[in-house]
Amino acid sequence: WAVVPNGIDVARYRPRPERRDAVRTALGIPSDAFVLGVVARHDPMKGHDVLAVALGPWLARWPAAHVLVAGAGIDWQAPEYSALKAATPELASRVHLLGLRRDVADLWSACDVAGSPSHGEGFANAIAEAMACGVPVVATAVGDSAQIVGGEGVTVPPADPGAFAAALDRVASLTPADRQALGLRARQRVAEAFSLDVAAARYLD
Repeated sequence: WAVVPNGIDVARYRPRPERRDAVRTALGIPSDAFVLGVVARHDPMKGHDVLAVALGPWLARWPAAHVLVAGAGIDWQAPEYSALKAATPELASRVHLLGLRRDVADLWSACDVAGSPSHGEGFANAIAEAMACGVPVVATAVGDSAQIVGGEGVTVPPADPGAFAAALDRVASLTPADRQALGLRARQRVAEAFSLDVAAARYLD
């Protein structure tokens, strides 16, 4: 078998520091907040149950943190998030459920870490797109996710909210400079291994 991974448009998905404050202002997120971003439709495979359970204790440990979750079907009617709101209503103001968005590249510019709590994946485009935007990733080691992340992020076992939250702690505890350096190494990995040009060359071969 010859495996050709997906290709990511690294010109479209790239660091946009100039968009960071504008996106945060539009979403009501303070400029100095630490922001976790998750882009995944509402589907049992995507692990929103894991994320919602992890967020309660994680947000309690990081009082300046905010979370944005984008994807089709993502709102407070989703049972995972309605349960989170019922259990910890004081945290709801820091969880931004955005539904389907077409400006994902801009959304990543507002984030300090990207999360992928999936129970299963093939090639997780959202992980590679976040990395291409210079955002460090915390992902469950399912499908190709660990291969995509390589050593330039954190992978954890699936279906383990505690491990997922602990991995978020690791990234949140980095200095801004170290986190930026990790994000830039993540972008370089995607550019070298998973860009559109690389994918096209592999297809041609």
